[in-house]
Amino acid sequence: MKKHTKTSLKLKKTKSIKQRKQNKQGLSFVENLNDFRSLLGQGYHEYRIALAGTAGAIFSRKDIVFDDEKQKFCIINWIDDSEQLLSEKQMLSKKYTNIGEALKKHCLIVDLNERYQ
Repeated sequence: MKKHTKTSLKLKKTKSIKQRKQNKQGLSFVENLNDFRSLLGQGYHEYRIALAGTAGAIFSRKDIVFDDEKQKFCIINWIDDSEQLLSEKQMLSKKYTNIGEALKKHCLIVDLNERYQ
């Protein structure tokens, strides 16, 4: 996977990492698509999709970065170590992944402790 650099995604100003409401483990819910884009622009984070329980006691873990060169999202699914390279439209479609549905239902979680440049 390429080292993450500044992204060409169109970003709207959202909460900085320091302003985000976090639990003791450094987990924070991603509020919407613009918030998600902003997080991707701030560096690499680990994401979780809460499947059951409070703040994702049962979750699906993913690494997500935006590849500027290909203008695609690179998603690595921890459960089977599979990798997907998807457009934004594909990433939001249930046909390819559950990330779009997680954003709609406000159950996409970012681990602010797992941040790399």
